[in-house]
Amino acid sequence: LQIPKNAKNILSKKSGYLVYTRGCHIPDLNPFDRHVKRFYHKESPINCSQNKPPNLVGSNLTALFIIRSALGFYNVSDVEKLQCCYQTFWRVNENKIKYSSDCQTFVKELHISEEFVKVKCSYEGLNIFTYYYAFTPLKKKVEERCQKKNIIPKEAVSLLVLGIDSVSRLNLYRQMPRTVALLKEIKATEISSVTHDYMNHAQQADQLCEDFIRSESNSYHFNKTVLVFLSDHGVRWGGIRQTFQGHLEERLPFLFFYFPKWFREKYSSALNNMRRNSRLLTTPFDLHETFKDLSNLRLIENDLIKKRSNELKTLATFPRGTSLFLPLDEGRTCSKAGIDPHWCTCLESHALATKSLKAQISAKVVIVHLNKLLKPYHACSSLRLSKILDASIKVPLLSQHKSHTIEDCVVVCHN
Repeated sequence: LQIPKNAKNILSKKSGYLVYTRGCHIPDLNPFDRHVKRFYHKESPINCSQNKPPNLVGSNLTALFIIRSALGFYNVSDVEKLQCCYQTFWRVNENKIKYSSDCQTFVKELHISEEFVKVKCSYEGLNIFTYYYAFTPLKKKVEERCQKKNIIPKEAVSLLVLGIDSVSRLNLYRQMPRTVALLKEIKATEISSVTHDYMNHAQQADQLCEDFIRSESNSYHFNKTVLVFLSDHGVRWGGIRQTFQGHLEERLPFLFFYFPKWFREKYSSALNNMRRNSRLLTTPFDLHETFKDLSNLRLIENDLIKKRSNELKTLATFPRGTSLFLPLDEGRTCSKAGIDPHWCTCLESHALATKSLKAQISAKVVIVHLNKLLKPYHACSSLRLSKILDASIKVPLLSQHKSHTIEDCVVVCHN
């Protein structure tokens, strides 16, 4: 996080914590802590072309075309006998897609106006190539609506959202150090508190992401672009998830903002608020409100930021989602932010000796409960406790639970 020395109202960072306010404490954990280091290893580079011929059909922003240099890999000696066609497809619901009934043929090159197409090619009666392509064509109805309502102001920025699935903030630092270094180099702002089964596969994207962001940062268009680099959550499966740190990482994705220099200078009040908010509890609802502000830059000019900030102070309760360009409440708790207790990371955590009475009792309670669940299934053996590998105490902040105190004992066992 790049913080100017003269910036005002920026919360100081307490050692050992990402967030340390009266409403929330989120620990700043070591990406290579001994409890999780054993799950980290270097991945071999992916060779996509290994034992595979190059694509027979290529694409650019608007068209499909036959790659003549690839014909020999498919034993195509007479290009006139090559038959290629494409089918449009689209998502019906989360688990179903639908294809168009016809497959439209093309020769050499074809302009595409659809978003998603499947290409099939055959030669002398044999199917030799199948591939899928994505395009981002302008949509006539959308363009007409924008022009009619004049919703694009004269001064506007493009919003480029680059997302990676299932990579926590700490796993980003573990697996993609080159990308993180570049983000800091271009003065991106990190908001600290917001690959499925394979934790280490994110390494494969490090060079790609670094190259893409570096290339874009040197382009003319990047001076009118706000880059948002984010993930949805951390790893939800595998050995690391069985550790206390893995439990927290699942709930702590990463979020970076990059703004052009002129943007940072013109909207200085909004950016100061964002830097300050990087030390507070934030949620995707705040990100949504931030995107809305970016669609109308008048909303984040210094005079309006001051006015909107003062209006926030008069509210009895803060909205569930608040733009990151506005000052968030330092007393914000998970409850106030609309975060269910199951997903809350505002905790005080203390290591617990594996041989302590609390750890032993907690582990035995878990074993008894699991055996009750298994009892109706006669093929399953009864579980017994062999060893407690790790234990810790999680205590929610007292300010969030004034009427009572809760202690949550987390144990990692081997049966």
